[in-house]
Amino acid sequence: MPTTTSSKPWKKYAAYPGQPSFLPRTRYQCSTWQELIQVVADAEAANEPRELRACGSHWAFSDTAVSPIDIVETNDPDERDNPAANRLNKRIDDLLPRRLSERAARFFEGQKDVKFQPNAVSVAVAVEHVQAGIKVAELYSLIDNEGISLANRYVDYEGPWAMETLGGAGGQTICGATQTATHGGDVVLAPIADAIVAVHLIGANGRHYWIEKTGEPWDWLFNNHDLEEFYPKIRIMRNNDMLRAVQVAAGRFGIIHSMVLKLVRQYSLFEDRTASTWSAVQGWLNNPGVVGASRFTQIVVNPIGRHGDIMEHSAWVSRRWRLPLSAAGNPPAGRAERSGANAAREVPFDPNDPDARDSFLNRLCEGAGILEILIDKISAPIEGARDKALITAGLAQASIAAAGLIGLPPPPFLVYIRDTALGVAIAAQATLALLAVVRGFAPGTVHVNEALGDISNFLAEVDQLWILRLLSDMLMGSDQKPRAMTAISYAVMDIHNYRDWVCSKNGDSIEVFFSAWSLDAINFLNLLFARVRQLEAGMLPETNGERMAFPGYVAIRFTGKTGALIGMQRWNSTVSIEIASINACKGTAPLLARVHQDALEAIGAGVPLARIHWGQKNTVPMRHVEAAYDAWVPGGDLALWRQQLSLLTRNGRDSVFSTAFTRQAGLEVVQPLVGSFAASPDTVCAHSTVDVSWEAENNPKGTVARLQLKGVTPVTAEVTIASVGLKGAMQVPIPPGQHELALVVEYGLNGRTLSDRRALRVRGVTTGDLVTFVLEATCGSFSSVNRWWVDINMGGLSYSPDIQVEALKVISSTGGSWRLRRSGKPDMVLTSATSPLPVADRPPLHNSSWRFLSEATGCTGPVPTLTFQFTVSC
Repeated sequence: MPTTTSSKPWKKYAAYPGQPSFLPRTRYQCSTWQELIQVVADAEAANEPRELRACGSHWAFSDTAVSPIDIVETNDPDERDNPAANRLNKRIDDLLPRRLSERAARFFEGQKDVKFQPNAVSVAVAVEHVQAGIKVAELYSLIDNEGISLANRYVDYEGPWAMETLGGAGGQTICGATQTATHGGDVVLAPIADAIVAVHLIGANGRHYWIEKTGEPWDWLFNNHDLEEFYPKIRIMRNNDMLRAVQVAAGRFGIIHSMVLKLVRQYSLFEDRTASTWSAVQGWLNNPGVVGASRFTQIVVNPIGRHGDIMEHSAWVSRRWRLPLSAAGNPPAGRAERSGANAAREVPFDPNDPDARDSFLNRLCEGAGILEILIDKISAPIEGARDKALITAGLAQASIAAAGLIGLPPPPFLVYIRDTALGVAIAAQATLALLAVVRGFAPGTVHVNEALGDISNFLAEVDQLWILRLLSDMLMGSDQKPRAMTAISYAVMDIHNYRDWVCSKNGDSIEVFFSAWSLDAINFLNLLFARVRQLEAGMLPETNGERMAFPGYVAIRFTGKTGALIGMQRWNSTVSIEIASINACKGTAPLLARVHQDALEAIGAGVPLARIHWGQKNTVPMRHVEAAYDAWVPGGDLALWRQQLSLLTRNGRDSVFSTAFTRQAGLEVVQPLVGSFAASPDTVCAHSTVDVSWEAENNPKGTVARLQLKGVTPVTAEVTIASVGLKGAMQVPIPPGQHELALVVEYGLNGRTLSDRRALRVRGVTTGDLVTFVLEATCGSFSSVNRWWVDINMGGLSYSPDIQVEALKVISSTGGSWRLRRSGKPDMVLTSATSPLPVADRPPLHNSSWRFLSEATGCTGPVPTLTFQFTVSC
């Protein structure tokens, strides 16, 4: 289907849909790689500046996939219910399985234990080639229900396959998830990006690439001629550094059309979830033995302190273990509910509780009735206490009245009981009145997110956050309640609620990564909880003294190290801290802004302690990105990443995929380079000109160039001769003396200027100047007699034809006489003791040849070193 376009407003749907939309110039929907190449070519050919960015499900919180100009929609959520819309979400079976290389064919044919065994956990692997716009949920449904392409050639590969790890949702496209290093909580497994073994990348300037990992047991998947036949003019790069750069790149390298992913045999997961407290589990962050005892570990913490002890926090721990698929039943639990027609369209799966949502954020688009129910639960014991107090007061009053009837004064203890009970009843009634007001913010006609925001703002304002503490714990606890369940892999890993996808969840989140088994993450979390308390007290600087609240969650997960150069998981054992809430609450923006600043300080200028998720709240400036990813360390991750970007973009000259986000973060080529620089001749008569030419076009947009000249002999200050274009030629006059002529190119980004410099030596000579050469003699045979000799051939040197030789002097380290022999000219005999001898014909130095022979024969003694002084004139 041909490329289609639209100019509809673009906004972030799944993860951050409450943010303002904007109007891009063009939104493209393509279905083939050829169409993608054409879109890139059209953008580059336009007269006005263009920025092109591919995006998938509009899932990211950050602006990684945003361009205000041109956007390629690989799986446009606007077209979710339009089956005829262009998408890049298909399996590609033209190369797999029939065109495997001989080595790959041998590996997959001979792999042991690959046949599906539902009662066993297999270590076999497979690969699948899919377009990059396929959603994660579409992918796991496809390979589970329909199998993989290899099964069309090898019968043992029939049956269900799976991704080894997933994040907590499947609504992202596989490319969107990998480009931002999205991850799960599998303790020793790297993020999804590390499953990529090859990509088909549509780059700039009409180029496209097959970039493949090396070191896999199959060496390479397809032979060059097969790739070139299927993808004409493709450039094949089997290079681990390049693949590691492209795996996580925030879209800067170009548009990924397709990728080959490594798969494992389908399996089930057993999940056990228990309730706990932060004080009980915070030690886990420094205990590999406890965390590593399960495949997956997640700790969800309520950032709002508990009622009665605001220094304590409720927590829920989820742990998973991998089991054979048969452990989930036959058919496996979760398959029907989360795949096929239900893929990326249904609520989370829980075999014991259909209403479970796994995260209170999954309820935000539901009616606020759940809040009414929870408020009623808070009210119930208070109503009971009020009624009990009223009964007590009534009984005491009746006794007082009875005493009066018989003429006795009111008994003091009964008066005390009555008054105390009435005080309790009045206080309880006041509290119930407050709760009734709170309940009024949660009518069934509004969504949970709207109601929760209004409730939080009100309770913070009236300083009654004890209600929010109870409500938040109950709300989170209702979906994090203890359970034990076993289901098919993706039904346990993908906990996202897709049913209310058009609702504006209007939330925000940040995720910060640390080395596990250190105190860094614990310290950061305790600082976070202190920030929440400051927010509640109106003491956070960003609140300007206003009390605010943060009804959200903190999710702590553990992963292995990624191979992707700018993946966040830089440590062998990495712990991530995700902090999220709703924007309807006033406290969300100021708290996350403060947490973002705290994360920047954790990155620091020394050894970086933290990294921030590319796909969540991320406005990290370039200097912090460079610190976090070792930009200036030889072989550092960002240094290597930038080198690979330079190779694919002509050192940044091809800038169509550069956006405001990548420029701010420094995900750019930042080192300008001089391509070529030449001056001819390099020695001229003073005030004459040299012809200078240069080329430095392969540099980032905005690079400037200038020619500079400084004196060497005599020394003079460097001056700029001219500001010039990145390619050109000009004549430069050379003053008397030795000089350094330089081409300097400079590029500025985010307040920093970087440069490259190429320098040449040039000379302006005047009459009487000396041109000197110092050479070591060589022994040779001349007319059957051995002599020391030296040749000086000016043909390879660059002298102006206007420079003539007036006189010549030779100084030898061993003394003796030397004979100058030139073709067609009389010989001249020179000694170290004599003054310079005139050269009668005054030959030009340009292209001249001079041979010097020792008068003494035999080549005896030490090897002479000769100094030749040519006195020249102009």
